[in-house]
Amino acid sequence: MTKNMPGYSVEEAAEILDVSEKVLRQMLEKQRLPGFKAGRNWRIPGSIIQMLLEGKQLIEQNTQQSRQKEGLREYRLEEIEQFVKEDQMH
Repeated sequence: MTKNMPGYSVEEAAEILDVSEKVLRQMLEKQRLPGFKAGRNWRIPGSIIQMLLEGKQLIEQNTQQSRQKEGLREYRLEEIEQFVKEDQMH
């Protein structure tokens, strides 16, 4: 967090959440994400960042569990490239 300033800047939040700054600004402007203006700049409360991180982790866990239940697995890029090469040979 920036010194003496509550919440996170859009730039800080984007880095923490691994999303684009543009998306965060649009969500703030459309009131789809709680935040407030400090001068001309948006700020996002730390509690909101924490909730978003926890939600992201739950989604990732559920996705992984679903893949395992369905017998699906994630492939490395090298494996996908090999599949494509083999398919092109046939």
